[in-house]
Amino acid sequence: ELLERWRLELYARVAAERDHLYWQLQGLDHDTLCDAKIAGEWTAKDLLVHVAAWDARHAALITRWESGSGAEPAAAATPGGPSGSNDEMRLQFQEMPLEQAVAASLKERSGFMSVIKRLPDSSFHLAHPGPGIRLDSARALTEQRYRHDAAHAQELVAWRESQPKSITGSAGPKYVLRAMMHASRKAFSAAAALVPEGERESLPVCGVWTLRDLLGHLTDWEQVGIYALEELAEGRMPEFDPADADFENFNHRHAAARQHQSWQDVLAEWHESRTRLLLLLTAMSGSLMTQPIPTPWGQVTGYQWLMIWPGHEREHAVDLRRSLALSGLPDYLLHAE
Repeated sequence: ELLERWRLELYARVAAERDHLYWQLQGLDHDTLCDAKIAGEWTAKDLLVHVAAWDARHAALITRWESGSGAEPAAAATPGGPSGSNDEMRLQFQEMPLEQAVAASLKERSGFMSVIKRLPDSSFHLAHPGPGIRLDSARALTEQRYRHDAAHAQELVAWRESQPKSITGSAGPKYVLRAMMHASRKAFSAAAALVPEGERESLPVCGVWTLRDLLGHLTDWEQVGIYALEELAEGRMPEFDPADADFENFNHRHAAARQHQSWQDVLAEWHESRTRLLLLLTAMSGSLMTQPIPTPWGQVTGYQWLMIWPGHEREHAVDLRRSLALSGLPDYLLHAE
């Protein structure tokens, strides 16, 4: 049980750091993502390809260990291995379109997680020593994955702080926003997986709310987002209930209405709501991304409206990580941004 808990905490850290990395892409348009130099000659697009390549390389290395095929050359087992290898990789994939780079980062992270999650503990922790190999186990490579994400996220954070609002306050591509929503959902879900099955409806994880209550809360607010997007898709401006401007009142009303719902019903609605939101995002025209929308909380663009929902999910992933007292997390993973 202790080993299972330890691995779940590790998966939560991996998901949280990737979410933090993606969150730094908010408000960056296509040209900025492809052309702006974040660190040296590296752009944000280069970084996405880079983390994808290392996810793929480490997944392949673990697979080789499991099959008994041995390891890659020692220096290739760690990021920054052979001198110049990362720069060579950057130049090799320099012409890759941004959308393909985003897709690669999602695909390779999914592949890496699939590889490590199927390993029994005996294999996950088993060392495969060799000359010059520092990261010699699946555990060590998994820890390196989140450290690697964290390092590049910090580069993006530092770069963003040096930029004017005109650079970081644009409407980014829909497929980047979709990837951010994917990352926020993974981060929340990985933290939620740490709540014991028998305590999902009893253990307080956000004030007095249980995990069931919290999923209902996220769904209720996503329904507000869905309503606005459906109205916009029909060529109408959404008309909001002025009472929704009072967040506390909204939360209490909706939490009370869900009081007797089962875990399974709330969970199903949570999944269905996000599926609907993503379908509306996919169908949304580019012009709506920059169109002003009047809301009870002030005027926002379509892009800013969509950004609310992964931001809200990230806020409550923080609540989960705090309430579960996950150890060793940096401040930026324990405070809503």
